[in-house]
Amino acid sequence: MPLHIRLRNGGTKDADGVRVRVLVGARQVAAYETAVAAGSSVENTVRIRLNGDDTQLCRIEIEEQPVTFDNTYYFTLRPAGRIRIVDVANGAVATQKLYPNETTFAYSLLRPAALSAAVLNGADMVMLQDNARLTEASRVLLKQFVQQGGRLVLVPPTAAGQRRDYEPLLAELGLTTVRWNAGVAAAQELALPEAQNPFFKEIFAEQARQPDMPQATPLLSWGRSTTDVLKFRDGQPFLSGFRSGEGTVYLFASPLQAGYSTFTEHPLFVPVMYRLATLSKSSEQLPAYRLTERAVVLRQPVLEQPTAEAVYKLSNDSNTFVPAPQVRAGRLYLQLPTPMRQPGFYRLTLNGKLLTTLAFNPDKKESELAQYSADELRQLTADYPNVHVYEAGGQRSAAAQLVEERSGTPLWRYCLLAALLCLLGEVVVLRFGRPAGQGALSAA
Repeated sequence: MPLHIRLRNGGTKDADGVRVRVLVGARQVAAYETAVAAGSSVENTVRIRLNGDDTQLCRIEIEEQPVTFDNTYYFTLRPAGRIRIVDVANGAVATQKLYPNETTFAYSLLRPAALSAAVLNGADMVMLQDNARLTEASRVLLKQFVQQGGRLVLVPPTAAGQRRDYEPLLAELGLTTVRWNAGVAAAQELALPEAQNPFFKEIFAEQARQPDMPQATPLLSWGRSTTDVLKFRDGQPFLSGFRSGEGTVYLFASPLQAGYSTFTEHPLFVPVMYRLATLSKSSEQLPAYRLTERAVVLRQPVLEQPTAEAVYKLSNDSNTFVPAPQVRAGRLYLQLPTPMRQPGFYRLTLNGKLLTTLAFNPDKKESELAQYSADELRQLTADYPNVHVYEAGGQRSAAAQLVEERSGTPLWRYCLLAALLCLLGEVVVLRFGRPAGQGALSAA
């Protein structure tokens, strides 16, 4: 897998021959040298390979002198599992021959009556098509699935009587701008995909001629969406994505059955449906977190709600911290304790059972080496009379300047020296200042 490494030089001098090492566990998997110009950044790509299905503890180390406190970046990687797709339809659909061809997908085709909470648990993407009839219980399950971060793909039914099953679901998911087209719509040709659309990144190669596009009969239309994947030539959307809670809803304007669309027969069908599925796979945790974050968010690793007996702990070597947990919409929120400031890998446990390992790094601002001069600090603090700027260096330290300003010039040393000189003078006078004939007169 490709690993993109970006290095930034925040100093005023060019950095040449910066050595970079990439380690997975105790194994070094890549090493190279690079140069980073002052005030700029450089990005390099290395390819690494993960062994096994467990979480891998990884590090990126650089050699930077004389700064050595922030030269290690900790992160975790875990091979992605199979993408579970649940296709809800009344009969045969084109997708049932599409997804099983790739071992990346775990595909299942179900009748609407078989839809249940157990089926949706752990699913990454759910498709609803081919006049699938929805009950009130099904709508509640699908809404909950999307709100907790799932991806739902809706294909409009061809039967007019099925529309009233979809309208409440669209409203509950927040798709209030979706409208059924009145009358009999005519088939329209789709516009070419936009090359700048992130959805199609690294999908298409350069083409010598303009390809023919599929046609479709739009039964639905809508206004603003989160993202537009495909459009008709008149600018109306054919496939769009909508954010709903923690998840996403993708909506087709036309049914995919023959007579309503030629999209399933077009070469564009396979990459679009594959990308919809691959984007639905969300990891349970991020590769790395910052120690300055107020809380980290994980996909709930356990089914039960945290109780008084459920104790989460973050452990790093001999240091153990107890974060405050909260579960919302199927996600676990852990509030990081303030004393937790040591970067590295932390084991997350629940009642002593290991759940996962998280990587924490200092805030990026701690790596910023830019500094203010004493004059700049005085200008910044000019409006604060209680703030004083002392410049270290020279013959006096900043502490000596502070004492001098607060207490004035200390005179006790001079007083003590004067007293000692007086005592010394008195001793000298007593010893050598006696008159010459005083001793003889006393003896007579």
